[in-house]
Amino acid sequence: MRLLLAPAIVACAALGLSQSDQAQPAPAPAQPNARYELGWRVRALERAWAVNADAEKRKVALPHVEAAVQRFFGLKLSEAAEQLDLARLVLESNRSQCNWNDAWALTPERRLVDDTLQELKLGLTQFYRPCNMQDVVLTASFDGDGVERYSCQVSAEIGEVPEVDTLGLAQAALGDRRVEFSIFNGDLVLSKRTFTLSIVEKCAERLAALEAALGALPEAAPRLERESGKALLALLQSLAKGSSEETDYPGARLLAEAEQLVAAAAKGERFYAAPKTGEFWLSVPTSEKRTTRVRVFVPPPRPDGAAPPLVLALHGAGGSENMFFDSYGDGEIVRQCERRGWMLVAPRLGFGGVAAGPLLDALAERFAFDASRVFLVGHSMGAGAGCALVLDQPARYRAFAALGGGQALRNAEKLRNLDVFVAAGERDFGLGGAKQLHASLVAAGCERAQFRLVANTEHLLVVQDALPEVFAWFDSLASAAQDTPDSSGRQRSER
Repeated sequence: MRLLLAPAIVACAALGLSQSDQAQPAPAPAQPNARYELGWRVRALERAWAVNADAEKRKVALPHVEAAVQRFFGLKLSEAAEQLDLARLVLESNRSQCNWNDAWALTPERRLVDDTLQELKLGLTQFYRPCNMQDVVLTASFDGDGVERYSCQVSAEIGEVPEVDTLGLAQAALGDRRVEFSIFNGDLVLSKRTFTLSIVEKCAERLAALEAALGALPEAAPRLERESGKALLALLQSLAKGSSEETDYPGARLLAEAEQLVAAAAKGERFYAAPKTGEFWLSVPTSEKRTTRVRVFVPPPRPDGAAPPLVLALHGAGGSENMFFDSYGDGEIVRQCERRGWMLVAPRLGFGGVAAGPLLDALAERFAFDASRVFLVGHSMGAGAGCALVLDQPARYRAFAALGGGQALRNAEKLRNLDVFVAAGERDFGLGGAKQLHASLVAAGCERAQFRLVANTEHLLVVQDALPEVFAWFDSLASAAQDTPDSSGRQRSER
């Protein structure tokens, strides 16, 4: 029995990623990027969870989500992927088994490519072995601004790895293009896969020029631009050579941005500073020798000119600065901040925590935000790291929300004047730590600490489920922040 994969590919609206060019032969596509595949499946699950509030379906899906989290921490990544798919399928269609279609990983050889590239190699690999084995047909189309359709075919015996084939790119439009595949069984669409492909002019030449320009920057060049330029160059080179990145990036946009920031830095100018707004990946100097990788959202200026509040979001173990932007609730915290016009900062968190004070001070030199209204939110490991931050500098934060984690605090009395929101899912393995955190605050006389048990959710999805209430709580505090004296008797706005 033969497996027929007839992919025709559709580049829909711009989203963001990148790829490279190259006239030389490119290597065959690598094995599936497990982190990317897991991230893609987490986002799909988070979207399904958001639109399906059916309590019974959620109860059936939750054991699969719990199993996925356990498999992830046990480094059984393909098993974690299958459990994520199972949870999503329950929510979407009451299916209790993953189909052959769902098990595929789609791996392009590169994600940043030159516009002269005629064909892109694709790898289709079975990421996990599904419950049932059946023939499928994979179809899609690549429609780019009137470009003709191109197609490719891959075939293999069931259970074997398909041979690599190519996707035609001739005349494809420049920019960050979303590519969508539909997997069919007969006339029924069973699965959809997407990735972002970035198509740019003179890719190799521009990357080489960017590297040379970074190396030629004068010593007086702003350090944030220098370090961010280096980080962007490394990212773009990875996308152009066969990306191992965990999420989609707007590679075409980031290449242009890197060129502009280096040009500014060469003249001693700051590229990242007000009134510039939007979403950025930065490498922020936080000490003489160290930098912190962050992803930030800077909102447009307010009509009244007031500085916005800032939300500092700390991800859980195994995550990165992309977790709050891309994974939890499929970017729910970004939408919450966009609606309010608030600034969002998500740093990459190591097991030693993050130098939040120096990070905020460095960002305050570039962007306008209200230092009296800095809201801290952390999930799992990020909740534990948040505890350390507020204990070290309680006056720096207007409030702290700990989700799915925490621990009993020895010096909890330091937080008597801080508003603290602790939440965990009723099936959350971090529930015990969250309860201990809240109990220690209450025992220390912290009257502004509150606890929420979020029904019918677990450790991962508790972030999506809790964030709307967390931001409603932030709203109530933000409006009162400038009028409420802190423990020293000063107005918070003077801190």
